Amino acid sequence: MDTDKSIQQHLIYNNMRRINMTKQLIPNGGNCLASVALLEGKQPLLWAFREKSLMPSDSGWRFFAATDTQTEIMDGKSILLVDINKIAELEPTVAGIYWYPEGADFQLASKDGSKYFVYNDTFERVVPATNYKDLPLSSKAFVQHFNEATATLTHTAMAESLQLSAEKVDMLKLLDLMHTSDAEELSDTEIFLNTGLLLGFVEMRNKTLHTTLSDRQLDDIAGTMMDYFNLKQEKASAYVYHYANLKHDGTAVAEQQLTMYGGKMYEWLKVDDFHAIKNEYANLVMHHRKAKMV
Repeated sequence: MDTDKSIQQHLIYNNMRRINMTKQLIPNGGNCLASVALLEGKQPLLWAFREKSLMPSDSGWRFFAATDTQTEIMDGKSILLVDINKIAELEPTVAGIYWYPEGADFQLASKDGSKYFVYNDTFERVVPATNYKDLPLSSKAFVQHFNEATATLTHTAMAESLQLSAEKVDMLKLLDLMHTSDAEELSDTEIFLNTGLLLGFVEMRNKTLHTTLSDRQLDDIAGTMMDYFNLKQEKASAYVYHYANLKHDGTAVAEQQLTMYGGKMYEWLKVDDFHAIKNEYANLVMHHRKAKMV
């Protein structure tokens, strides 16, 4: 694992521990970068912009206070990677801009005690969007500022993209909880085990959203495995499709149990029971090392 990825994963893990039971104003919103002055409540939010994400679990959103300087932002010492819901708790208006695409550049304004975001260059008011369907794709301001997005994205395509992004955020959260520094030191057995947990995790997530497992999701799981464990595509896909094609005839009891535990881990993640996830994963690894499942 390269140094940058190790640092990023360490930041995510530490900050998830710090943010306990954060209210989910933006479900599956992922992480963001925010200034320490803002997070500590020393200064109010002013700037909000969205850039290319640093990693799958990063939403790309950046939040800064009025007093933050360019020097402080660039040196990295005055910013933290946190769950975006931490910012939404401090300033609930943030929930209304989350769905805006990369390139968004806003600032927070207020009038008669009411807060709202405006475009940073024209000061036009930003239309709040609580989900992708609410985005004003045909409005003059949106077209002017997100011309590329309006040319390439339909509501359906945007929904699929955002759903997969949110799904990957959840998978990365799970993997970061189970692995602190050993992601590139695992045996094939343990990587195979992780695949089953991820597939069960996604299946339970689908169940709560009343959707079914798709080939695109299977490819997304494989892609996550490739990135996280530095796997070749052939091996990652073989592992994922092995679990996806399990026959419930008594010949793959161990794999079926792993997918069941993956479902439980989704339920634990949703209530921030990180201890249960870590404890169960440690037990599963110990058991399957002894059993030599693969």
